[in-house]
Amino acid sequence: MVNKVLSFIFICLLIITVGESVYYFVIHENNSKQKTKETAILNNSNLLPQPSIGQTNKQAISNESLYMLSRYKKDLIKKSIITNEFQGKIKDIVFEETSRVRLHIEGEGKNQNGFYLNTNDLKKLKILDKNSQPINFPGLVVGDTVIITEKIDLLIDNSQNSTIEIVIKKIN
Repeated sequence: MVNKVLSFIFICLLIITVGESVYYFVIHENNSKQKTKETAILNNSNLLPQPSIGQTNKQAISNESLYMLSRYKKDLIKKSIITNEFQGKIKDIVFEETSRVRLHIEGEGKNQNGFYLNTNDLKKLKILDKNSQPINFPGLVVGDTVIITEKIDLLIDNSQNSTIEIVIKKIN
């Protein structure tokens, strides 16, 4: 009786082992080869994003998008201007010396973003009230909700003042 039970268990284990071997060597290998072909196609495309490296959940622009932009060739791309729009409450305005302004805003999710405006940026700055009428910095106070729109030329190095325009509009 014990021999029959042991034989039954041995046959069941043998069937399971053969089944797993068939799955691994036949089905799994075919899937791996297909994935390898797809990966090779993806890696050879200049237009497709590359794997993400340490992206945070606070990061608005994915590493894949940034990587894709960085792969454009200088002699081919003639213009690349990006417009960013931020909305939040002013948390801090600091006038540093006579030529710089530091402004922090906070979004609904409590994320903050800082803007450091130098002399060149201030020349390109427009500040508007909620009726789109021009105002000066004293018209902005901590607690105001604003929309900040910045246009940046991506083909100009940031140290060379790539900012084209900055608009701060009060919305409350």
